[in-house]
Amino acid sequence: MRIASGLAIIGILSSSASAGQVGPSLSQRDIAAFVGIWVLDAARSGQTETTTERRIITSDPTAMLMEIHRSADASPIALVYKFDGSPVVKQFGSGTAESRLLREDAGLVLETVFTINNQPITVRELLPSSPPGAEMQIALTLRVEHGYQGAVSPRTPPNVSKAINVYNRQP
Repeated sequence: MRIASGLAIIGILSSSASAGQVGPSLSQRDIAAFVGIWVLDAARSGQTETTTERRIITSDPTAMLMEIHRSADASPIALVYKFDGSPVVKQFGSGTAESRLLREDAGLVLETVFTINNQPITVRELLPSSPPGAEMQIALTLRVEHGYQGAVSPRTPPNVSKAINVYNRQP
């Protein structure tokens, strides 16, 4: 599906209308199990074998920090997700990336809105509610607000794509 491929081209992660609530602040303890180096299992994620992605997740006292390394990109994508749920806006090419961290009953949500050519592309990633072990499955929703193409599913609008990405923890 072209929208799923578009996600690989854009480079990452968050939602359309946010169902998440900011609620109580998170802490380093809440995301400690996610800290580490994670590599996308392209085959199990329905991606081509040439799709390579490595995520380095760290934290500081106020935020979860994520670097996304992809072979197609000249430099990694660096995103900041504040524990208090407030948005962080960073430069992303000629546009911006606005990221925020939400807590939902189903788990932690990483929501990033990439603005490209003044058009939003929203990536919503639902991290598992239980701590991951050597493998982490992330439920991904991508919403493109312009120029979308692809097969139309009767359950989702044509500008929304959903997938499960599987990541393996690296030593």
